[in-house]
Amino acid sequence: MVSVVLLPLDTIRSVPGADIVFEVLQLSDTWEGQEVFEAVSQHYNTWKGNKYFMHVPTVEQVKYNYKFFPSIVARREGSKEILGIATLKYHNNKEEGANPFCPTMDKHLEVTGIYTKANTGYRNIGAHLYATCIMSAHNYAQKHPGVKLSFEIDSRNEPSRKSCAKALNIINENQKVGAGNILTSNLNGYYIYQSQDNELIDPAILVFDIGLDPVPETMNKTSIETVLAFQRGDNPDNLLKENIATVQSTLGNYTDNAIIGYTEDLETVTYYPLNTNIDIQHLTIEPNGTHLGQDREVKAIGDEVICK
Repeated sequence: MVSVVLLPLDTIRSVPGADIVFEVLQLSDTWEGQEVFEAVSQHYNTWKGNKYFMHVPTVEQVKYNYKFFPSIVARREGSKEILGIATLKYHNNKEEGANPFCPTMDKHLEVTGIYTKANTGYRNIGAHLYATCIMSAHNYAQKHPGVKLSFEIDSRNEPSRKSCAKALNIINENQKVGAGNILTSNLNGYYIYQSQDNELIDPAILVFDIGLDPVPETMNKTSIETVLAFQRGDNPDNLLKENIATVQSTLGNYTDNAIIGYTEDLETVTYYPLNTNIDIQHLTIEPNGTHLGQDREVKAIGDEVICK
């Protein structure tokens, strides 16, 4: 089991921490009984942004995650309203391709389901959640060498990239892994997700790994300055195809190294591991409007599911 490390609020800049609480969802007594599942579901159901950026979980998925994986939530003191949440999952690929979405890693943790509400009066809640997950994984890796940490984002999701990059800056600047040491993150690869009929399901998804073993900040590190710049074409029906083409022309189409896997529903996941070093701090994503016009419609929460 991963022990969650809750960082002091003074390590997170721009968050007025006097009336905000970060806590482990499973250890909180804020909610009673089934109330916790409603609170988490209601939080995710407020997402009105790009439907590809956040795959809203069903109520059953919320319950499953609560049972098996620690989640960190942010809320105002005295309030039950969730302002932000992140979940730290554990995977164990017994063979290459066992997890088609991240087939190049064996035992690894994943930061997932991270979502913070907008216009709350607070800033950097997302960075705090990322930093908490990263430090928790780092501590776990000290006792379980070889464990890695990953997270994935829509290839146009610059806010999430910036949030994780800021979390690493906060950890490193506050010397959370020792004076003169830093943690880094690299773009590991990307995957393309297709239906049984070979129709694209999502835009290209970027997969990052976060190094859990500190490296000296003085160590020379070669990283390519990369700009992932998308352009919106005239035909909205070609949006996903154009997205894939931009990612492959910018990052490379390593067909010979591609790893093909399948989901339980027999959907195809083609993973392209990169052979170049692209640090998260040296990557910029420019969506240029390609993420607009795909907003998720908020649905009523039923007894079992939330419609995506």
